[in-house]
Amino acid sequence: METGKIRVALISLCRTAADSSGDYCGLFPIGNDTLLAYQIGLAARAGAQKLLCHVDTVPGDLMRHERLARDLGLEWVTIRQFGDLLAHLMDDDSLLVIGDSMYHSLSVFDDFLGNNGAAVLLAPADDAITGMERLDLNHLWAGLLHIRRDQLDGLSEVPADWSLESVLLRAAMKTEIRNAVIPARTLDRRAVTPIEMMDDSQAVSLDLLNPETMQDHPLSNYLLRALASVSALSLWRRQQRTMWLAAGGIILLLALLVFMAWSWSIAGIVCGYTGYLCSNLARAVDQPARRINPIVTSGFITALAGCGAIMLLLVPGTPPPIAGYIALIWLIMQGLLIRMPDMPIWRQSAFDPLLLSALALLTAISGPLYPAIALLTLVQAACLLLHNVRKG
Repeated sequence: METGKIRVALISLCRTAADSSGDYCGLFPIGNDTLLAYQIGLAARAGAQKLLCHVDTVPGDLMRHERLARDLGLEWVTIRQFGDLLAHLMDDDSLLVIGDSMYHSLSVFDDFLGNNGAAVLLAPADDAITGMERLDLNHLWAGLLHIRRDQLDGLSEVPADWSLESVLLRAAMKTEIRNAVIPARTLDRRAVTPIEMMDDSQAVSLDLLNPETMQDHPLSNYLLRALASVSALSLWRRQQRTMWLAAGGIILLLALLVFMAWSWSIAGIVCGYTGYLCSNLARAVDQPARRINPIVTSGFITALAGCGAIMLLLVPGTPPPIAGYIALIWLIMQGLLIRMPDMPIWRQSAFDPLLLSALALLTAISGPLYPAIALLTLVQAACLLLHNVRKG
């Protein structure tokens, strides 16, 4: 399924907390914002153009979420019943449904988007799991559904008090649709979690800072795990601190360019890797990033890396501007790798900034640095392009 085919996404803000607070589960905090804000980010990541938000009542905080959706380039529409939903679907549209008060990790969400055609995400039935709708004896609905408009024919007469998600699920299960079943360990890792109380929200928020749940570089995860264990409680729900952490990461990464351009190689490498760590911790509690075209992006990076290598061959002595240019290519590659499709563990390790920084330090101490970095970057970019072309 190409994400560009999803024009409309549906999220809901109807389920209230399992305790007596009466709060909407979708407004519980996840990281530095709400679960609803996280789901808006998922819709943008899937390439949706229009976002339908199903509500029973309109809470005061909904306007802020509408502004967030519009800032992400989504057309926001508030709906109350099934007829409103049909009115915003064209004949050739497909609809992505993100379950009310359901949290999905980015890896689970991206894997689901990889299914071809209409699909429903299922979880193995477990009596201990609450908050998921049971579909049959063996399966629960895990909160994601992709359905075509033509699969909704004959459903125009739906009572206003019926659950939109349940209606769409029943319609999908009666037609030809792919079942994507997640393994039980995914639930154990809270990669798919129904948020019913504040305790659920808090557990997921802290897990966002656990590098084991992040799609990242395997070697650097050891350092990130140690940093996250120290900083998780300090960063959770403190957006100002996370903003300063992200700003610090950007400043350090820019310092890498300056130091490399002035041939202060060791200082540049230390600043660059520290900036990478700061940026990753800040990213862990940020909204989901938009998906990018991996083939186009890796092709662009390969072209940049090739230009850097050619310049090194043509210009003797490696003048400072070229050194800064090579550092910039390295930064672009590492920054965009987090949005690329999953790679085998050995390839992820080969792209790990910790390994690259260690090799760069050894080269800076013992011999010429910039030709080695340029060659390594070119090889990495070419391997990345080849991987994405084969996968695409």
